[in-house]
Amino acid sequence: MGNGYLWLLSGDGVPYRVTADNKIEHISDAQWKPEPVSAAGKDVKIYQIVGAPHAAFALDYSGAVYQFVLSSHLTIRQKVEIYSNQRWYPMIGWSSRTLPTDRASFSNEDGSCSVEMTGFHLKSDGWRWEEPWIVDMDVRKHDKEGWEYATNFAGAVWKPENGVSSFVRRRRWKRHMRYTSLEKWAELSRSSEVIVELAVGGFNVLPEQECFLFALSKEGALLRRVGINANNPDGDYWHEIDGVIEEDERAELSKICCSPSSGTLLVLTWDGRMFIRCGITREMPDGMLWSCLSPPGSRPVAFVSLGSNSVWTTSVDGKLWMGRMNCWPTNHEPIHSAVHFSEVAAGVYGMCLNEKDQLVGVSDTGVVYVREGISSAEPAGRAFLKVVERTSSEPQTWAMVSNAGTEYTNLPKHWVSDHVVIASTSHYRDTKWRKQILEDLCAVNDSCWEAFKSMNNDLGELIDDDVKSESWNHKVRAKLRLAGERRFITGTIYLGVEQLIFQANTGVTIVKPLSEVTSAVREFDAGTSTFTIRTSFCDKSLELGFSEESDRDEWHESLEQVNGFYHKLNNSDVQQRFVWRGALPV
Repeated sequence: MGNGYLWLLSGDGVPYRVTADNKIEHISDAQWKPEPVSAAGKDVKIYQIVGAPHAAFALDYSGAVYQFVLSSHLTIRQKVEIYSNQRWYPMIGWSSRTLPTDRASFSNEDGSCSVEMTGFHLKSDGWRWEEPWIVDMDVRKHDKEGWEYATNFAGAVWKPENGVSSFVRRRRWKRHMRYTSLEKWAELSRSSEVIVELAVGGFNVLPEQECFLFALSKEGALLRRVGINANNPDGDYWHEIDGVIEEDERAELSKICCSPSSGTLLVLTWDGRMFIRCGITREMPDGMLWSCLSPPGSRPVAFVSLGSNSVWTTSVDGKLWMGRMNCWPTNHEPIHSAVHFSEVAAGVYGMCLNEKDQLVGVSDTGVVYVREGISSAEPAGRAFLKVVERTSSEPQTWAMVSNAGTEYTNLPKHWVSDHVVIASTSHYRDTKWRKQILEDLCAVNDSCWEAFKSMNNDLGELIDDDVKSESWNHKVRAKLRLAGERRFITGTIYLGVEQLIFQANTGVTIVKPLSEVTSAVREFDAGTSTFTIRTSFCDKSLELGFSEESDRDEWHESLEQVNGFYHKLNNSDVQQRFVWRGALPV
C-alpha cells in the first residue's frame, strides 16, 4: 500500500484516489482514479469519504456506510461454527427436540444463543462462502460421527465416548467465509440509526489494518464500529457511546473528527463549540469523559480537523486557525489549559490532517489545496499549493478530500507539479508490450532495408571513405564443400560488398548474401590438410578451403570486416548472434 492514498470526492458524489508515494513507476500512478460506488446495479451518490491506511469509508445520502478495502498479501478469512444439540429419550433414542430448559437444537458453543443452520447469513455483501457446512471430525475430542457427550447441558463435561450416563450430546459444524470485496466498495451492515457523519483514526495505537471508526447519527447519537481488525475489516456492529452532557441534557452535535494517530475524538456542536473525548485507548475505545476545548478568538467554529499534535479550525467568519499541543489527552484527566490558536489564512474548508500533521483542504470554489512546509519547526507551514488535478474528464468541482490514511512528510511531487517524473522503468524492459514494440521496430527496419536495396543503391556509397578497403572486392583461388560432404570443389571465391560468390571450375556458381551469415569459425581439416573457414548461413553451412594458413586468416579478417560494416548499417539483430572464432586446436 506504500504511503497510502489521497481520497477525493467530486461534486457529483464520485470518490477518487491518487497515491501518496513520492516515487511513482508509471505515468498512470499520478492519475486520479475514479472509484464509483454502486448498489443493486445503480450508482450511489456519496456524501462523505474518509481514508485509512488499509481502507476508505464512504457515506451516502441515505445513511448507508460503504468500505473500500485495499488489496494486500494477506487473505481475509473467517471460520464460522455452530453446534447441533440432542438429548437422549428412553424408547426414542437421540432427538433434536431438547427440553425447554435445554439449549436450542442449534446454538453457539455455550448454548446462550440460538441459531439456525439454514438461516445463517453472511455478515455483509463483501463476504462469500468457501464451502458448505461440514462436521468437525477431531477423533481426539469426538466419536467417529463428530459427537461429544455429557450428562447434562448445564455444567457439561464433554467426552468423546457415549457412556451409560450420557444423556446429551453435541456436534460442531464449521464453515469458512472469505472477504472478496478487495479494491471495490461493499456496504457495511446498517445501524438502526441514520448516520450523517464519519470519522476514522487511531492508526498508531492499534495493530495494522485496525482503526477506530466513529459515526454521528441524525438524532445526535455517537456510534463506534465494534470488531474492526485485519481479519474482520467491516467489523461487527455499531455501538453507542456517551454523548456530551450539559446541564443534564445531551448537546446537539454537528460534526465529528478523529486523530489519525491516537484516535482521540473531537466533536463540534451546532453552536460552534468543541469537545474532546478523553481517555480513548485500545483497551478503552469509548474513552472516559468529555472536556471542552476553547475556540480560537472566542469565535464559533464551523469546521475542525484533528491531527497528532495540532488542530485546525475554520471559524464562522471564514478564517483559518491552527492550534498546537504536545499531546492530546489519553487518560481520564480533562484539559485544563486552552490550546493556543494562531490565524493562518482564509478560504480553505473541508480540511483533513494525517498522522504527520500534514494538511489538505478544499476551497469554497471546489479546488483542492495542500499545505506546504509543515514541520515541527513550522507547524503552521508556509503556503497553500494547488493540487494538480489529473482526471480523464473535464476539470471538476471537489466537495472534500481526505489524507488521513497517508504517511507522507514531503509533498508528493506529482500532486503539486505539472511534470511527472518516473522513478524507474528497469522492470518494464521485459514486459510483453515493450517486446512487441521492439519487434515492430525491427519489422519496420527490415522493410526499409528491402526498399533501399530495391532502388539499386550501392551500399558502399553509404560508407565513409576512411573505412573503405580494397578487401571489399577480393578474390582468391580456393575450395568449397557443403556441410556433411567429404570432397572439396575447386574454384574461385569472390567477396563483394553484399555477397559471397563461389564460382567452381565446373561452371557451377553459388551466391550467398552476407546478411545471412551467422558465424565464421577458423578450423583445420587434417584429412585433406586444408585450412578452412566454416561459414554458417541462415539455411546451411559452407566450408571454404585454403592451402595456406595466411590466406585463410586474411579472408577471415576480410569477411569479418565486411560483415561487421554491413550489420552496423543494417542495424540487424543478426549482428547480436554473430560469432567470430579463431582456429580450433587440431
